[in-house]
Formats: sequence, structure tokens, C-alpha cells
Amino acid sequence: MHEVSIARSIIDEVKKSCSRKILVRIEKINIKIGQATCVSPESLDKAFTALKKDTPLENAELNIKKIPLEIKCRECRKKTRDAQWPVLLCGSCSSNSVDIITGRELRIDTVEIDDSKRQF
Repeated sequence: MHEVSIARSIIDEVKKSCSRKILVRIEKINIKIGQATCVSPESLDKAFTALKKDTPLENAELNIKKIPLEIKCRECRKKTRDAQWPVLLCGSCSSNSVDIITGRELRIDTVEIDDSKRQF
């Protein structure tokens, strides 16, 4: 279950980027996960919930935006979002000569904080 190591990396990265002398309350972590990453958003959310306990992110919510798989055919040059991972075929000409445009993302997009609730 690689979602546990991904959740741990998210927590570590947010803690590192938000480390200051005066800490702020982290409310929400917005991440993007592409369909082609094979990461289960449900499993990632469960792992994050378990791992955030007793950390500065204990009250943070993980907001996951799923990015659909989009491909562009090298043969007919058309884009399609109806390709099914892992078999990538053009929806127009059925060619397997395609490039992935979106769907491989796995990143922290934004972190929402509440400056009014500073923790010392």
C-alpha cells in the first residue's frame, strides 16, 4: 500500500514548508492526483487521517482533486479523455501511439492556513 508512504511524504513536506517560529493552524491540504498514478484517493485519505494524529496537521483536512487521464494521438492528433488505464488507445482511430497529457499528476497544490489561530 504505497498510499501510506505518500501520506507520510505529504505530512513531512507540509510540516517542512510551514515551519516557522510562529506556527499557524493548517486547515486544508489540497492535492491533485492523476488517474494514471494508480493511487487510491480513499486509501490515501485513510492513511493521511491515521498518520496526522499527534502532528501539527492533526486538524487538517486532505482535499483530493482527481485529474482525469487525457491523451493525444500521434497518428490522428486528436485528444481524448475516454482512454482506460493501462491500455491507452485513441478514441478516434484506435492507435496505441499516444502521449499522456494529463493524469500523471501527484502533487500538493495548495495549503490553506488560518492565521487568526496562531499556535505558540
